[in-house]
Amino acid sequence: MTKLFKTTACIICLFIGQLTTNAQTFPLKIPTRPEVGNMMLVAGSDHTFGLKTDGTVLAAGWDGNGETNVSSWKDIVAISVDQTTVGLKADGTVVVIGLNSDSHKVSSWTDIVAIEAGGSPHTLGLKADGTVLATGINFDGQCNVSSWRDIVALSAKGTYTVGLKADGTVLATGYNVNGQCNVSSWTNIVAISTGGIHTVGLKANGTVVATGDNRYGQCNVSSWTDIVAVATGYLHTIGLKANGTVVTVGSNIYGERNVSSWTNIVSIASGGSYTVGLKANGTVVAIGDNSSGQCNVSSWMLKAGNTGINEATKIVEASSVQVIGYYSITGQRLPQEPENGFYIILYDNGMAKKVVR
Repeated sequence: MTKLFKTTACIICLFIGQLTTNAQTFPLKIPTRPEVGNMMLVAGSDHTFGLKTDGTVLAAGWDGNGETNVSSWKDIVAISVDQTTVGLKADGTVVVIGLNSDSHKVSSWTDIVAIEAGGSPHTLGLKADGTVLATGINFDGQCNVSSWRDIVALSAKGTYTVGLKADGTVLATGYNVNGQCNVSSWTNIVAISTGGIHTVGLKANGTVVATGDNRYGQCNVSSWTDIVAVATGYLHTIGLKANGTVVTVGSNIYGERNVSSWTNIVSIASGGSYTVGLKANGTVVAIGDNSSGQCNVSSWMLKAGNTGINEATKIVEASSVQVIGYYSITGQRLPQEPENGFYIILYDNGMAKKVVR
């Protein structure tokens, strides 16, 4: 018998439970472009964005350069934010608003499956063939990614760019004065996050590695286990555990690490000095610096059309059920069962199983 999750909440709540692994994690697959219907939570230095299941976007916080003017966006399947706000549309094209520079020059981009907003500002697009496009300020070489191949994920903050390869190794280019680009020795990585002056990698076994500035202990993650997602602020690091709780290290000047009471968290993000979490029922919690209103998200419901969902998640035994879909751990519906990586199987009786292989 297989232990499954019973939930009426969003698919991505299925982080919660026991992390299982299989030796066949690598090579990782280049992601397929998400479809409308996903939830996503992202944070910039002082503004927060939530992607709703209807393809629209909510925003809170600093708007000095129009970066939160996303109310007219439609058919969005992914978002990323730094000094600009970048949206990936369902047709594989990209939209950008915010600080005006060459980072907006994305009108010719097509067949994009993932996006990343850097802090230069610069904009990155991952194509379906595993190559990367970049535009924007390039003073430190943060856009020098034209030779990259077999990339499955991107992360960019400040003036550097990091790419995760299908074989679980990591590339980096750009500003490296704090050692944040010293990732060439990393292996068995399944997710990456950049904080501006430090970089964090999640390994296939649920442990975490970090490099870069460690003045506040933000790289002290070697003891973490059972982690299923990581996020980085400027001076703090966040880990989502398989049981839906959150661990943190680093600076706590604004209370950004005061997350010990959080439960049923399915996705995490971090701005400069604040932390946000998406709960299994589609609501959002936030803690830390709120000087620009970036933590004013208590009214958000990312699951469109829902006024309330039962958060209770129960582990049960199930049999004689039929598979009705496969989802990424960020809630993106997949066209078929992946051969490897993190994913979730949804069954016709409301059960679901999280798989890592």
